[in-house]
Amino acid sequence: MGFPIPGRPERGIFNLRAALGIKALVKVQVLFLRSWVPGRPLRKNDVVDDIPVTTVTAPQIPALDRINLSAYAVWGWPLVRDLFAEARIVHSVSADPAGVLSSFWARRAGKHHLVQIIGSDVYDTLARRSQGNQPFDWDRHVHAVTAVCRALAREFEMAFPHVPNIETTYRGTDLDQFHPEGATAGPFSMEKSPRFLFLGGFPTRGNRRHDLHRKSGFLLLDSWKEGEETLNRLGARLVLAGMNSDGPEVSRIVQSLNYPKRVVSVGAISPVHVSALLRGVDVIIVPSLEEGLPNVAVEASASGRAVIGSQVGGMSEVVEDGSTGLLLPPGDRLALTHALITAASDPLRIARMGKAARARAEALFDCRKFGPGIMDLYGRALMEPLMRGT
Repeated sequence: MGFPIPGRPERGIFNLRAALGIKALVKVQVLFLRSWVPGRPLRKNDVVDDIPVTTVTAPQIPALDRINLSAYAVWGWPLVRDLFAEARIVHSVSADPAGVLSSFWARRAGKHHLVQIIGSDVYDTLARRSQGNQPFDWDRHVHAVTAVCRALAREFEMAFPHVPNIETTYRGTDLDQFHPEGATAGPFSMEKSPRFLFLGGFPTRGNRRHDLHRKSGFLLLDSWKEGEETLNRLGARLVLAGMNSDGPEVSRIVQSLNYPKRVVSVGAISPVHVSALLRGVDVIIVPSLEEGLPNVAVEASASGRAVIGSQVGGMSEVVEDGSTGLLLPPGDRLALTHALITAASDPLRIARMGKAARARAEALFDCRKFGPGIMDLYGRALMEPLMRGT
């Protein structure tokens, strides 16, 4: 459901990296699903990093999810039939809605189907299931599942115990690109420790609830304000990055601080600049209330940086509390304030955590392991009976 497009190189960047990891071993054709708008073609073929990408669109009606899925499944089938006919196996990235649509199309094409699940879509899928709203009995045509972390794999297995071959395959990261040594960037890259970074972005104005359920940048600002006097005395600085981090609401909050010059917003960041930005700070903050396996935490660890994160989803699989970073109860403003002050008070400890984080990333999150792991799961999926259940 996401892939880089002209002018938006950051969109779906992790899907591109996963596709490149698989491309080293098999032929990959990407199908990118979008909503139709006037002027956008129903089908378009492109090439991104030597990977053929077919973009297919269909009309969508806001707030009518189930109708939209059904309409997309029927409308889109003539546009994707040839791609499914050529496929050996269908690999859908996310369970909802990509997995729902792929299940329907793969069944029609008589193809095996693997679903790659991530944090946000699993929670949406589980919510649909609890409401008895599973379109097409989609989970009956899934032959394997790869989860981005063990926590999601467990949740999915409890909800869908009849689905076979549920495994965890870490997507990992490029350990050469995300490395402790290299160029640095950011407004405080030439300053002394302690320097903090939040790369989660902020919701658009009027949609603060989304942030409260996802990345919780506003919670971080509240925590920073709570401990501002102590953090200022310790010389701490904070960089806010990501979509809308330089928006009017964030700017208003920053200007209301007693020391606004110690908090700088840099806006959206191109993927090619992220590694240098990570090296330009000492600690990365991931205060999510809901998460799968946060890519920024993996990249920060590979860059030799400590992580302060909420204990949700697979965060504890990335961060070893007290060794490579600090884990906190989700949504606990005072706990986050205390963690910020603790980190700012002991730069040497934070540096040691960063070194340990790099070692952990080398052991667990080398992206070169992703492709072979997926190949093994493809083989297991293909051994399953093609048609299961109703």
